[in-house]
Amino acid sequence: MKYTPVILREILRSQIRKLGETPEQFVRRPGRDFTRPRTLSFETVISLLLTMSENSIGKALITDTEHKNIYKAAIALSPTNKELAEALEWPYDAALINIPIMLISGEGGGDDWVVTGEGLTAIYDDISADKVMLRRKNTDHGKTQYSEDGYVMAWFMWQLQGDENAAKAFAGDGAEILTNPLYQDQRIAIK
Repeated sequence: MKYTPVILREILRSQIRKLGETPEQFVRRPGRDFTRPRTLSFETVISLLLTMSENSIGKALITDTEHKNIYKAAIALSPTNKELAEALEWPYDAALINIPIMLISGEGGGDDWVVTGEGLTAIYDDISADKVMLRRKNTDHGKTQYSEDGYVMAWFMWQLQGDENAAKAFAGDGAEILTNPLYQDQRIAIK
């Protein structure tokens, strides 16, 4: 069976509904009535938590809120590809990003369905602001966030503090990321 984004969404929703049938499994004191009138159902809360883990909240904060102007730079670690985000009802429009952003994903060592190289490139191509893209070799989706701290720190030091030494990782003809053998598919568009 081919797991399309629509099928994956339905499997995920089905599993969340099953969890919601026995919420007592997820409390500290089973047998005690912990229920009360709630605005959000168990299923909705779980779905929101999963959405947050896919970086959709960050995308919404920098593009779709009245406070978006307070953000000066961003990083998207292994962002969900547009097709999967749409199928999971986590849509975003990368064309709305108007601050410098760095996109990082793992190469996955093969077929990483959360964001492939093609998917990351599609997101990158939609952004007109200053941008950097790179994919870490032999790193899957789940490990990306734990593998990028040096470049994440350098990006924010440059973008938020104007650190020229940190800028060398991304700017100019000799940008470090372009020759780092741990990465592939590096692209830079800095004005």
